Amino acid sequence: VVPWQVREQHVMLAEFAFAAFVAAELGSGAPTLPIRLFADVRFCLVNAASFVVGFSAFATFVILSLFLQDLQRDSALVTGLHYLPLCVGEVLTATIGGRITASRGPRLPMVAGLALMGASLLAMTTFSATTGSAWLSVVLALLGVGMGLGLPPVNVAAMAAVPRERSGVASATTNAVRQTGTTLGIALLGAILATRAAGHLAAALTAVGTAPGPARHVALQAVTLHVFRPVAGGGVGASTLAHLYALAFSSGFRAAMALAGLASLLMALAACGIGPSRAGSASLVRPRQGSAAALPG
Repeated sequence: VVPWQVREQHVMLAEFAFAAFVAAELGSGAPTLPIRLFADVRFCLVNAASFVVGFSAFATFVILSLFLQDLQRDSALVTGLHYLPLCVGEVLTATIGGRITASRGPRLPMVAGLALMGASLLAMTTFSATTGSAWLSVVLALLGVGMGLGLPPVNVAAMAAVPRERSGVASATTNAVRQTGTTLGIALLGAILATRAAGHLAAALTAVGTAPGPARHVALQAVTLHVFRPVAGGGVGASTLAHLYALAFSSGFRAAMALAGLASLLMALAACGIGPSRAGSASLVRPRQGSAAALPG
């Protein structure tokens, strides 16, 4: 376990590095990331949406894989097959999202996609060790539909919010922000899952007669190391410990998915405030004359 003082030093170092980066970019004549782009409210909202997609939907892949393999005892192959409905839903709706973006602008599909992502993530709070494949498939297909609708307009809106010569930088920034959201989402949602599960398991062990100290030790071993060693004389056998662990893991998983779902729904509400794009932005999502996409078949 990393001491708190060391963690605090790491946070301070990261804050200093970030401040130095911003100062260097603001003072550069040819910045890698033009910080002043974030003065545009639309650009900020679009990047916030990209961050939330990474934080909630993309990070959920890791958390859900832990759920399927650790709690439902699925193999890596079966876990991968569970994601097929998500892939199908995303592929089928990505084209629809692009067409709606081209005809009506990015706001409608972005809001709809974020709302569907939020609804599907909240639906995952119903998952347990006995959840069947049918309900898993429905929820993951809904998540895929939300991603298919929501992802294309995010990139389009980012490019449409800046001058045309900055479109490439805007697109790259949006992708980098989404990756950052994914990284932080895995860390935070994973921490919530582990902390909630360990606390729940420790309380359950204490309730059945295990001393508080040994109960916390057993809970931490089970959640963080997947080592299940009942306390001698603690009144808890291996089967009981496994059952209590399943309940505790489900509790942590539901807490993490609730946060991810609420983040997506709140971002859907915020995305309603994205105003119209700059004039001529429709050309970003329509084939230009003379391009390969514009040539007749």
